[in-house]
Amino acid sequence: MPLDNESKNDENLNLKAFITRTSLFIALPFFLGVVAYYYTKSEWSLWFGVSIAILLSAYLQNLYFQKENKNLKKEFIDERDKVEEIIRELLSPGILSYDDIDKVREVAAKILMKPCYEEEEDRKFVVYLGGPSLVTKSGKEQEEVEYEIEEKSKTSSQAYSRALKTLETKRVRVKRYIDLPKAEEIINRNPNLRKKYQIWLKEQIDRLMLNPAYEIIDSKRAPIYGASQTAIITYSSILFIQGPGESAILINGEDISEKTLLKMENYILSKFAINEPVYYQKQNIKDFKKFIKELRIELIELDKRKSEKKLS
Repeated sequence: MPLDNESKNDENLNLKAFITRTSLFIALPFFLGVVAYYYTKSEWSLWFGVSIAILLSAYLQNLYFQKENKNLKKEFIDERDKVEEIIRELLSPGILSYDDIDKVREVAAKILMKPCYEEEEDRKFVVYLGGPSLVTKSGKEQEEVEYEIEEKSKTSSQAYSRALKTLETKRVRVKRYIDLPKAEEIINRNPNLRKKYQIWLKEQIDRLMLNPAYEIIDSKRAPIYGASQTAIITYSSILFIQGPGESAILINGEDISEKTLLKMENYILSKFAINEPVYYQKQNIKDFKKFIKELRIELIELDKRKSEKKLS
């Protein structure tokens, strides 16, 4: 396998050191044999020194090649793991599963980054089905995370956040098909989910502002926010995410991705849908802000009514 200059230099230094040590070890018994022969005039002394030198040479060579063999084996294992990872990612078609939120974030980040560097415009897109909140947290969860989050989780969250930022800077076309719940639909849900939903909505304002190619399509035929399953779709991959990201299934394959996306969009945007989709982009961001404001006011009003009902 090809080595960089630094690796070659290290290898040359190791070889030179080995040759120097071997030469010294071989020369010493040979020299002692010559000295003994000089004083004793016995050929056995000379042959004894030569034999010891040969044995030492063979022993030292064996040690050196054992060490080199271990190094080569380690390099082989490292390269094999890298190749396996590449095959897992690029295998097409292929289905892979993940059951760890950090791994799900990492895979999602890689999927989002791929369209960012595509040269063909028809491949530079990302479609969200629902609202996978892999980095959005409620206030209570955020406090817990500040004390308990592991370094690995920090790294995976940062990778996913960087991918989202790259989508904005590269002006990648992003569509999000989602059913945005109204106040009456979310009032009785878990308080943490309600809080997370409102934080997530505010984050979408930034997404709309920073990327003119970002679009939210609010449709009753799309998964509602907080749904048990969401998805991220690109030209070559589909990542089905379970719940808040605890597990996921990745399907690689351009043909599968294209057909799935086509059927999904045909269903959501069908002319037979009773409720027409609402489109939010940077141009009409005022409408989206209005939706968020009205939602907040309605939730406060509904909470007030619930409290009054309990008291009565």
